[in-house]
Amino acid sequence: MRKLLLLMTLCSLLLAHCSALDAQTRTPKLSFPLWNTGQVLTAGSKTDTSTSNAGLNSLSLRVDKYLDLAAFKHLDNNFSVAQTLNGDLEMIQNTSSDVTVTTYHGTNVSSVTLRRSLGSSSSPSAVTSGSELGRVQFLGRGATQFVNGGSIVLSTATQNWTDVNAGAELKFYTTPNNSTTRTLALTIGQDQKVALAQPLGLSSGGTNANLTASNGGILYSTASALAVLAGTGTANKILLSGSSSAPSWSGATYPSAGGSDNNFLRSDGTNIVSEAVTNDIIKGGSWVSVSAADSFTIFEARENYTVTELRVKRIGGTAAGVIVTRTRSGSQVDLYSTQFTTNAKNINDGFEPFTGGSLQNTSLQAGDVIRIVIRSISGTVSELYIQVTMTETL
Repeated sequence: MRKLLLLMTLCSLLLAHCSALDAQTRTPKLSFPLWNTGQVLTAGSKTDTSTSNAGLNSLSLRVDKYLDLAAFKHLDNNFSVAQTLNGDLEMIQNTSSDVTVTTYHGTNVSSVTLRRSLGSSSSPSAVTSGSELGRVQFLGRGATQFVNGGSIVLSTATQNWTDVNAGAELKFYTTPNNSTTRTLALTIGQDQKVALAQPLGLSSGGTNANLTASNGGILYSTASALAVLAGTGTANKILLSGSSSAPSWSGATYPSAGGSDNNFLRSDGTNIVSEAVTNDIIKGGSWVSVSAADSFTIFEARENYTVTELRVKRIGGTAAGVIVTRTRSGSQVDLYSTQFTTNAKNINDGFEPFTGGSLQNTSLQAGDVIRIVIRSISGTVSELYIQVTMTETL
């Protein structure tokens, strides 16, 4: 009986010891087996007590054969690698290599964090402007080895870091065909502005060119890209088409406003100006005041005609004396037998016929010129209109 009780006691102690060992496999700390060419683990082994790898500059984590160890299966909490690595950590798989991190929580999420400090682990210091914070690389194997090239996404500090200032930018690098040199393709700045290393093509909604902004400038298209015509010093100028070439600003300035009603645009020899009309009329391309003895060509015949009536309208002033002449081959004759003086008509009365005399020299030949001659002005006459009625002679 005593032997039986002793045997049962020993079995209980043994079970308790096994439970304690099982509990140890569930702790959140995990020491990975280390592997190098001098210590290859055999299939099915679960531990490696070798310490020959300690202190190596480059340690590789052998997980291609041991991922289904009981120690991995029983982990229910976070775990960390107990070994501090001074070099690279490599995961090798002969089929596909996947890293999956799953979080079961109402608010927490999975994350991958790359951190950077200057200095050393025993004496760290803040990163400075230009320090690379971390990178994700996409590389492949060439004919005989893994080669640089591929693509890189990296982050760089854009200021000296403190506990409250941590500006950074994100850069994307790619490698052109027939090269192993990675080239910057895109930058997302600390100000959230996106900068393309190459301009976006017109067909993709871009400019196909690196444009420089110009305050007040004009955007136009060349045969292959958009461009900016600078707006500097172009106030009150109009844009002139260059046909299939770049547009340009006019040499002359134009009025910034239309001016008063019935104003005229004219050139002052340099610019285009808006000028009010009082008693001025155009004579020989220049503005002159209407005065006695002024004469103006109003018609040049291209066919044969017969003059049948003369009428006049005056605006402003109190009277204007006019005659109408015909010039042929240098010889000038009157079309009416006497000077006609307008009465106190105004703009609402329309044209009044010549009276007090009679028509004469009414036949017109091709090349004949009709002119109006102002003989007298009373008051401020702003406008004079002559109406010549004629019929074509067949």
